[in-house]
Amino acid sequence: MNTSSAGFNRTSRQRQPCLFGQDNPEVRPPPSDNTKLSDILESKNISLREYIAQEHARTLEYGKKLRWYHGKISRETAVHILLENGNSEGLFLVRESTSVVGDYVLSLVRAGQPQHFQIHCCGDFIYQIESGPAFTGLENLISHYKESSDGLPTRLGDFCKGDPPPPTTMKTGRDTPLHKAVSESNLDLTRKVLREHSLAKYLDARNSAGYTALQIAVDNGNYDIVMLLLDHKANVNAKDASGVTALHHACLNNFPLICQLLVERGADPTARHHTTGWVPLHTAAQRGNSECVNQLLNMGVPRNPRNADEDTPYKLAVRYENKNTAELLLKFVPPPPKTSYTDWFHGVKDRGYAIQQITMNGGGHGQFLVRSSTHKPDTYVLTMVSGGLYYNFEIDTKIDGFHIDDGPFFSSLEYLIDHYQKYDDGLPCKLTVPCRPATVVPLDHEKDSPPALGPRPADLTVGTTGHQNAHLQKGTVNATSAKKFNLFKGKKKPARTLSEEKQDNLIFIDIKNIVQGRELGQGEFGSVLEGTLKDKHSKKHMKVALKTLHSEHITTGQKEFIREACVMCDLNHSCIVKLLGVVKGPPMMLVQELVPMGSLLDYLIDHANEVSEKDLKRWAGQIAEGSLYLESKKFVHRDLAARNILLSTKEQAKISDFGLSRATKPESDYYRATTGGRWPVKWYAPESIYYGQFSHASDVWSFGVTLWEMYSMGDQPYGEKMGADVIKFIEDGHRLEKPEMCPDWVYDIMMHCWAYRKEARPTFKILRDKFNIKSQ
Repeated sequence: MNTSSAGFNRTSRQRQPCLFGQDNPEVRPPPSDNTKLSDILESKNISLREYIAQEHARTLEYGKKLRWYHGKISRETAVHILLENGNSEGLFLVRESTSVVGDYVLSLVRAGQPQHFQIHCCGDFIYQIESGPAFTGLENLISHYKESSDGLPTRLGDFCKGDPPPPTTMKTGRDTPLHKAVSESNLDLTRKVLREHSLAKYLDARNSAGYTALQIAVDNGNYDIVMLLLDHKANVNAKDASGVTALHHACLNNFPLICQLLVERGADPTARHHTTGWVPLHTAAQRGNSECVNQLLNMGVPRNPRNADEDTPYKLAVRYENKNTAELLLKFVPPPPKTSYTDWFHGVKDRGYAIQQITMNGGGHGQFLVRSSTHKPDTYVLTMVSGGLYYNFEIDTKIDGFHIDDGPFFSSLEYLIDHYQKYDDGLPCKLTVPCRPATVVPLDHEKDSPPALGPRPADLTVGTTGHQNAHLQKGTVNATSAKKFNLFKGKKKPARTLSEEKQDNLIFIDIKNIVQGRELGQGEFGSVLEGTLKDKHSKKHMKVALKTLHSEHITTGQKEFIREACVMCDLNHSCIVKLLGVVKGPPMMLVQELVPMGSLLDYLIDHANEVSEKDLKRWAGQIAEGSLYLESKKFVHRDLAARNILLSTKEQAKISDFGLSRATKPESDYYRATTGGRWPVKWYAPESIYYGQFSHASDVWSFGVTLWEMYSMGDQPYGEKMGADVIKFIEDGHRLEKPEMCPDWVYDIMMHCWAYRKEARPTFKILRDKFNIKSQ
């Protein structure tokens, strides 16, 4: 992916909430009551209106512990409410954001002063404060911060009494009369409940099992009730508590007519399950529900979407021995695309040309063109505008077909563009008006368009695109077990991941042999302490550094903690901080060699007068030497910066902090990131920002920025510029200016490190030799 003007994260749609925080059990609805609504009314001898009123009162009573929501009020009003309620430490309320649709704001009191924190909606009912853990449901987010501050200035205490949050923001709720009427498939009773509009206004609320009324109706196969709910504006794309839509439910239960109705009413067939990445067509194919597969294909749904494991629906049909479904997917011929390359293909052009052309043609929302890349042979780029910002998406042309990022495979550019004119499917918006070229530029279809996609071998192992280079298991599952398969949880066991295999090499240290000392600093998930490691055999003591994992970060940090240990366990070099072992805890700790002088950045700032040109040259060479060693081990660091270089002595620098490091694949020299997160953009190469590609060449770019930090004695790269401003600065051809005390030959090296084309950058071997450091 390439974004020229903003940090749009395509993968956030389906991948961001793959690690939720722990849902707090403080607020839980009562158990589900399966008693039929009609029986309740008859046994209680009351009218439907009376019963709905009683249930509404019970809902309010149930929501007393959740009455921290105050609707769409201004910041000033929120401050006034906090003051009126005592302005005590931890006092809080939640309000609807006035600036971002779907977001909320947490207003709380710390030391007598009101503070405000944006609660971002990460999709559906998943919420997160800044870089903190993500939660399904606002109620679970608030419960978490009532137990632990976890990055907030204080733990949440009492709340200012308002209303319960909107039911659509909660993971689960109460079984309402509407849920009960739909559950018993009573059309007349459902219609009567819906007439009580003022009391049944939350049409998309989830019941105690996490299902909306629409999803219940779909599961029951009740076409008439589905239509009735849609007529009353039920959200056709709402997801249940497990993260799937009504269309997934229809495909799971093989209701082709309901599939058709849902799609006609706006259901998004590209909506993915938030962890598996399955779209509804995956569901139908895995279950062998050919009628639903045929219905979706005939409605223009792409035939080859991919899930998180790179599986297409055809591959799932083969694996689960659904022969008829596999044959249908294989032989299906889509109708011709409704678009032609003559409307939007401009030939070999650069980014500046594309932006200029779209701007000259109005620059309307979704306007676009396609061009051949000027610096990547046989690569196309989609340039589009959304919300006044321009985006550039690389169109890969692998053997499987044309695709953008982890989107579906298509047999031609025309089919790809046709799809994104129907669905945004991860783009900032749907494509709208094409920007026509002045003259038609021919496409060599014989060269550019692969044949229609055929099947992959049933036993093909495909690398995942997540944090690790995991592989799928070979083989198939018999049809009987496939029918019992719960696709939303996943059944097949993937082969051991890289981290799992390398855990065999880790050295585990008994916490009894560790003595914790003073704090040296703070890491992402806990403190960094000085400590002592006792050898129980030799009775010797060694000073060490202890990188700890705090208990409140066990859920979100343990995986990354172990992954960092697995990266470091095979590294043994004088220019790399050495891992001595792992303490399982509690608390979990990485035990590393102690590098007593701390970070290079701090040393540059605190001891600038003591740093000589000889020191800088030596350190630069050692960083290059350590990076060359990492290259030999097929690792890209992804976070080379002065803050992550430690000084053992004034004569020895060591590369540290492997929290972002990744292994490259044996057949490739780069790692492609498919998850978002907080990236140090000021140190990143263009291809890393735009495409998520990290290679030894992108580490070279970061090395150049680290050099600049060193020769400027710890100045902040790009000053106060924000990430988007830095990107534009680089795109406009600018680079960091030469530091005042920097020799010309060193600045020349920096500029070569910052070559736009990664092929033009020096290698770490060249850089090491430039600084006259002999190979170790």
